[in-house]
Amino acid sequence: MCNSNETLNMNLMHTVSSYAKTDECNAMEAAILKLLKARKPGVSICPSEAARALFGTGWREQMPQIRAVVNEMAKQSRIEICQKGFVVDPVTVKGPICLRILGN
Repeated sequence: MCNSNETLNMNLMHTVSSYAKTDECNAMEAAILKLLKARKPGVSICPSEAARALFGTGWREQMPQIRAVVNEMAKQSRIEICQKGFVVDPVTVKGPICLRILGN
């Protein structure tokens, strides 16, 4: 039997593996990139900023999908996923993450 962290990681990996480009995914990518480009070079954002911008008070329910979009963007080398300033593996990382434009 899986513990809750293992279950969460398995659900996240399933969400990432079933990632399909939809209008909503495109909107999420656009919001993430818009927020990142509005920051000074080297400054990161939290994925929840994009969720809040797109979904208002219902943002929490959208975080699994935001996380899947973020993971796909990182896989495509469009952004970096960081924790405490270091690039991390999006599938195995635990805890809060930040996003930044690749190379910043």
